[in-house]
Amino acid sequence: MSRSSRILTLLAIDTVFFFLEIIVGYTVHSLALVADSFHMLNDVFSLLVALWAIKLAKAKSTSDYTYGWQRAEVLGALVNGVFLLALCLSIFLEAIPKTPV
Repeated sequence: MSRSSRILTLLAIDTVFFFLEIIVGYTVHSLALVADSFHMLNDVFSLLVALWAIKLAKAKSTSDYTYGWQRAEVLGALVNGVFLLALCLSIFLEAIPKTPV
């Protein structure tokens, strides 16, 4: 299997698990399941960015882009890391008990 087809398979599996976890998490009022479902959504987004980066990396080099788009995968990893940090911060803020003042 090529990298793109493996990523598409993982994308389908992660999407199914995202919907399953968010539905069950809200049904049973489980913050852990809801938080993990949004982590799965971040994984879905990361896989989409990886697919986009693979497509760009296959582009030929030109006189303007002498390296082609070989650095697109590195930039995709940076974007994924930033979104994962934002997700961790939002889960942390949601987990802090809200006490009435």
